[in-house]
Amino acid sequence: SEALASLSHEELKGRYRPEQMDGDDVYPGAWTRDGHGNFQWLMNGFEKLRSGVKRAADQGSGLLLEMW
Repeated sequence: SEALASLSHEELKGRYRPEQMDGDDVYPGAWTRDGHGNFQWLMNGFEKLRSGVKRAADQGSGLLLEMW
């Protein structure tokens, strides 16, 4: 939770590589389709993840994530 909380939008934007993600077949075509990438869509998902992880940590609960 602390590690996710420490990441700023600016830092994540600096690490965002839409062309590489397309090239690596991570939802190919989705990242560069509009010319700007889908950084905001990705950040919305990240904020949901960060919130859920924090909620679990605050409750002293574990968390299991399935990524496919």
